[in-house]
Amino acid sequence: MKSNYSLPLWTILSLLGVIFILSPAQVGSAQDDDRLPATEEMHVIIVAGDKETPTHIPAPFSAAEIATRSQAPEAVPININYNPASCGGPISAWPAAARTAFEYAVDIWSLLFESGVIISIDACWRQDSTGALGWAGPSDYYRNFNGAVPNRWYPVALANQITGGDLNAGTAEISANFDATQTWYFGIDGQTPSSQFDLVSVALHEIGHGLGVSGSMRFDDGTGSNECNGGIFGTGCYGWSNSAMIYDGFLENGAGQNLILTYGNNTGALGTQLISNDLYFNGPATTAANNNNPAKIFAPNPFNPGSSISHLDDATFSGTFHALMTPTISSGESNHYPGAVALGILDDMGWGVMDFSHVYVDSQASGVEHGTQADPFDTLIEGYQAAGNYGVIHMAAGSYAEAFLLQRPLTIQSTGGSVIIGN
Repeated sequence: MKSNYSLPLWTILSLLGVIFILSPAQVGSAQDDDRLPATEEMHVIIVAGDKETPTHIPAPFSAAEIATRSQAPEAVPININYNPASCGGPISAWPAAARTAFEYAVDIWSLLFESGVIISIDACWRQDSTGALGWAGPSDYYRNFNGAVPNRWYPVALANQITGGDLNAGTAEISANFDATQTWYFGIDGQTPSSQFDLVSVALHEIGHGLGVSGSMRFDDGTGSNECNGGIFGTGCYGWSNSAMIYDGFLENGAGQNLILTYGNNTGALGTQLISNDLYFNGPATTAANNNNPAKIFAPNPFNPGSSISHLDDATFSGTFHALMTPTISSGESNHYPGAVALGILDDMGWGVMDFSHVYVDSQASGVEHGTQADPFDTLIEGYQAAGNYGVIHMAAGSYAEAFLLQRPLTIQSTGGSVIIGN
């Protein structure tokens, strides 16, 4: 377990379905810069759901294994700053058990990337009155750095991973907030009582938004602050300073039309798409993780600020192994793994992802070994050690003169041809 963790601060609030977006005036001096400071209004929240049969998705490894693996050199170092001055508002001291749960969630995330520079998280235990369970996001966004897609905003944690540097000069990459007044379950075993909310799951969810599972698409409701230029009801818009988020570039409709390439910014045509219930994230890693189909994104009518567009579709993915990044969590529910689809989204955006639900082995492999389809392990025992609970080990045809004791639920299958295991 590492004490001190941080992730990108552009997470849209998903709990109450409330999202706050910076107006052009609020962006201020960042408009002519390649750094976009985030505010709490840009966070993504998660809200309480009412699923009749809550899901229980286990962590990829036992708690003991996670503790050991998170200290290994290949784990991404994540630091946590509890209740720093940046939290603001009324805060309470973090209960010791809450810290344990949060650090467990951080340790899980630290295992899921191939390599990386330090990530820091500002973790705030807030007294909130909105009803949200948690809200988080990147602290900054950067664009046009070495290795970036031109004119796309990246959450700072991802920008740092791509550059191998520290663009934000030692400040936290992610700001994560949790409502201290909720009825929380602080255990790490996933056995969440029906009357409590699982803190590990909510922490995993919000960290996922801080890492980049969130976009900038918004819908103008015609009242109050102008979500889009002009404040006209039904207008759809995205981005700041003429740049969309890296996440936004993968969004398309059911006809396969990319939203940014097909529909103009600040238009009614884009607004119609944002409430169509027919939007998808289409990237190679995401589609591969979703049975070779783009992943459906939450895009209800009416638009749900803070939730729409920045989550996996609730009706499609709730109750599955991909439930963590849906917009709601019910009491009694526990999801201790992001799922292959959410990891695919992060991979498509530029993270080097380690997905323990699918591990690849080829006895003829050589060179770099990550257990991925492109860089498989060359021994079955390595695949077994890497695969998580209920994972799948995909084995290339050949002979594997190995013996091992199978001690957790998983599937071993051939990618084609005969596989011989044992002497």
